[in-house]
Amino acid sequence: MGAPTFSSNILLLLEAGYFDIDSARKPLLHLWSLGVEEQYYLIWPLLLYLVRGRRRATFLMLATLGLASFALNVYATRRYPSYAFYLPMTRFWELMIGSGLALLG
Repeated sequence: MGAPTFSSNILLLLEAGYFDIDSARKPLLHLWSLGVEEQYYLIWPLLLYLVRGRRRATFLMLATLGLASFALNVYATRRYPSYAFYLPMTRFWELMIGSGLALLG
């Protein structure tokens, strides 16, 4: 599956549909969240590098990306629920909360 390449969420999104097999028959379905996390851990350090040494810019970037991700999640949940569930762009806001708390600590 996509676990070694951190792409389980993408592969499972491609398999989501009316005619797909039942989720009870997908033993590695839980790996979608690890895919999202690993994609975040690949992107977040690069973004932090761009604003290194500027605390205010870091929080501004965090807030902007977090709010944009949350807004995209709200929009996609109504129109494209499978995309909202599996894609990292609609899930990053959750991880941004944790990142913000870590930066405050």
